[in-house]
Amino acid sequence: MKIIAILGAGPGLGLSVAKAFGRAAHRVALLARRKDPLDEAAARLAAHGIEARAYAADVTDPAQLETAVASIRMTLGEIDVLHVGPSRRFDMSSIGILDMTADTALDHFRFHTMGAINAARAVLPAMLDRKQGALFFTTGYSSVAPVRSLAAVGVAMSGVRSYARCLHEELAPRGIYVGHLAIGAIIRAGDALGDPDKLAALELDLVTKRDRFEEIIGPPPARS
Repeated sequence: MKIIAILGAGPGLGLSVAKAFGRAAHRVALLARRKDPLDEAAARLAAHGIEARAYAADVTDPAQLETAVASIRMTLGEIDVLHVGPSRRFDMSSIGILDMTADTALDHFRFHTMGAINAARAVLPAMLDRKQGALFFTTGYSSVAPVRSLAAVGVAMSGVRSYARCLHEELAPRGIYVGHLAIGAIIRAGDALGDPDKLAALELDLVTKRDRFEEIIGPPPARS
């Protein structure tokens, strides 16, 4: 069986990605800062016949990520797919274009952009040695087009998309797929655009077919 590591394994998209890949014969490694919710998610996945284990790691801490990846390698095996989609709550009043400061922008850059770089670098050496693997990044619509009310997040997420695109071009000849999904919709079960199960199925399709770099879901948010 193959192994997918899901960084940012929350109850929404992360859990749906785990189900989609688990049903496609992947063991699942769940990663986030707090392990207790991940243990609960692993138990829910087990009820669906999916083998999953939880690992605590902070995306902003390269040493924690490397330790988690080493633990995954020892307990499950080599990582075949890395899903990078960490999220967190933030103060909406501080991310608009007129309210954004250099410190605010740097905070989001550290979490989203540097977090994506940290995650990729934790798994890339082994993938390069094996000449196979996949990296998949998820962001919001502001990674693709400017959204004034989400300026601070958009600056960081556009950096993630640019990084992913460069990786895609660099690594494709080396047997490693890199993909990206920009989500311009509220992630909610039953939503026409943002249903997490549908988004997870789309990610699985991208990683399996490897015929395109990205998909962009939905229009820009109405508040743009």
